[in-house]
Amino acid sequence: MFKNFFHLAFRQLRKNRGYSFINIFGLATGMAIALIIGIWATDELSVDQGYPQGDRIVQIMQNQWPKGQSGEKTPPTYVGVTLSPALNPWPAKRVS
Repeated sequence: MFKNFFHLAFRQLRKNRGYSFINIFGLATGMAIALIIGIWATDELSVDQGYPQGDRIVQIMQNQWPKGQSGEKTPPTYVGVTLSPALNPWPAKRVS
């Protein structure tokens, strides 16, 4: 019975090549995009799950532009960790 189904499906694929190509290509593209979105969502939701009290960990990001330039014209320059003293709860250790 399954042999007949596969034989009929293969015959229809050969008969309507253009239509079959569009359908198979669309299905493959949709499945690939869904897989990529699923992997991305899993990665985003798994951040800080390995740490105790991981829900209290935050990430601070800032964009810095050179003086005299607005954010609309040039891309930001990303600088390393630059926190204001008010945001940094740990005092710097001085090495004597």
